Amino acid sequence: MADVTLSAFLPVFSFLFVFVVSYAIIAKTKLLGENKFINIFVSFLIAIMFLSFSSAREYVVNIIPWVAVLFVVLFFIMLLIAFTGKLEDIMKPGFVWVFVIILLLVFIIAAINVFSGILQEFLPGGTRAQFIYTKRFLTSFALVVTAAIVSWVLTRS
Repeated sequence: MADVTLSAFLPVFSFLFVFVVSYAIIAKTKLLGENKFINIFVSFLIAIMFLSFSSAREYVVNIIPWVAVLFVVLFFIMLLIAFTGKLEDIMKPGFVWVFVIILLLVFIIAAINVFSGILQEFLPGGTRAQFIYTKRFLTSFALVVTAAIVSWVLTRS
């Protein structure tokens, strides 16, 4: 019998996780309306894109520990402040903006770490500096334009 480990099923688990989370977010926010077919279809597309691009998985893997650490630190800071009884004095918009900026820095640093090798060839002096004229870019651009038009048609009232 073949030796099957749990890591062989990680792509399936990640697909299911992304599908369920994206469907829950889309359905809860009613981003695309209340049509279940559209919500499931868009969630399925998001999960397939996540499964197809290993760099997207790597990006999420780099972000998750830092975001978890940030939320734990925020929790303990708020817990310590709550013991002093001055929680209302500290919870100002400036306090929240500090954590939002730190969170944005985590996203940007993780993106630089993950995508620097990919982006290097598209920057001036790279091997693909003329990437705008490639079929891959034009196809991606057409896909984004099509998605924007479809989204606009679906969401206009």
